[in-house]
Amino acid sequence: MARVIILSKEEQKVFSTPSVLRYTQQGYYLKIPHALKRFVSLLKDDNNKIYFNLLYTYYTVDKVFYDRDTFHIQDIKYLMDKLAMHTYNQYFDLSQRQIRRYKQTIKSYLLINNYTDEMKEILLREATTMASNFTHRKKIFYSLVELSKKLKIEVPSYTELSQIITLAVNYQKKSIIDKLALCMADSLNSLVCFICSSLILYFNWESLTSPV
Repeated sequence: MARVIILSKEEQKVFSTPSVLRYTQQGYYLKIPHALKRFVSLLKDDNNKIYFNLLYTYYTVDKVFYDRDTFHIQDIKYLMDKLAMHTYNQYFDLSQRQIRRYKQTIKSYLLINNYTDEMKEILLREATTMASNFTHRKKIFYSLVELSKKLKIEVPSYTELSQIITLAVNYQKKSIIDKLALCMADSLNSLVCFICSSLILYFNWESLTSPV
């Protein structure tokens, strides 16, 4: 099943990159709460401390755990100054086990729910409802992002959200075709029904799938 294109390449890049913090915001966001300071103090080196700090900061701002190669250099330098570091190795040794541990620590502190099949079903139902109203797919996408935040789950990846929207759009398309087939089965009204339904399908489907 081919996925529906939701965002442009540039929009995908923006979605997958942390928000830019102004200098005045860095002092507010780039700090660890007291309850997590002991955990951070036990990390083996400053590279880990910066990574954990940025992982936590960007999550509190965007509700997304970003890859470390997307971290903003100005935020790294800000933390380096706080820690009196002269160098930072962005690609220091960091295992998947450590990453999972850091994320779980943050999720436990912030009381973040796991992304389960039940949560995915909630998102799918919302996407299907919006698609049935011929809502544009980009609006569906950002509505699912906001719904994820309300559900207190990590915002799913672009790939995951696009798969959900593709399922919803394909379900709506099939529903329209099935209804059209039933309508055409009535031989007395089949021609009029076909013309009217085809026009409705065309204009509504264009509004749902057009890139603008």
